Amino acid sequence: MSNVQNDSWGWSLMAKKYAKRTVLSVFQIILNLHFIIILYAQKTVTTINADTKLSITNKIGSDYEC
Repeated sequence: MSNVQNDSWGWSLMAKKYAKRTVLSVFQIILNLHFIIILYAQKTVTTINADTKLSITNKIGSDYEC
């Protein structure tokens, strides 16, 4: 009887460790995705800003030429 109890206790400990590790890894994945999305968004915004500045510069330049 005691062997069975010890075995089930061992399994529950392993299950708790595994569950904790799984939760942590899922959390880690979500964090990584969050950072990737932020970096991608910043890159996109920078590109948009650069394009806008270029078009504004072109408009101003063409105004002066006229």
